[in-house]
Amino acid sequence: FTLEGQTVALPKNNGEHHLHGGDQGFHKQVWESEVGEGASVVFTLHSKDGDMSYPGSVTARVTYTWTDDNCLNMDYEAVVQGKPTILGLTNHTYFNLNGPSPKHVKEHLMV
Repeated sequence: FTLEGQTVALPKNNGEHHLHGGDQGFHKQVWESEVGEGASVVFTLHSKDGDMSYPGSVTARVTYTWTDDNCLNMDYEAVVQGKPTILGLTNHTYFNLNGPSPKHVKEHLMV
């Protein structure tokens, strides 16, 4: 990709493509953790300039909060320093809503 006139070449990890930040993307890192306010936990990751060939250093933070309404909130934030970069934080977690059951996740019903 090109960012502010600079071409950035990312390592390929999915055939001819670069997927999920590369082989050592954020999903492969050990995040720092701390107890947050109320019923929350905060995970923080510091990524140095050049990690997986991305420009700029990034401090990413994800806060998981269990609410009084029995909802799980996931709040994402990131601060970039030094150089501009691209970043798209997301979550691909799957929850087993049936407990210890042989049913496949496709058989779950959310109401």
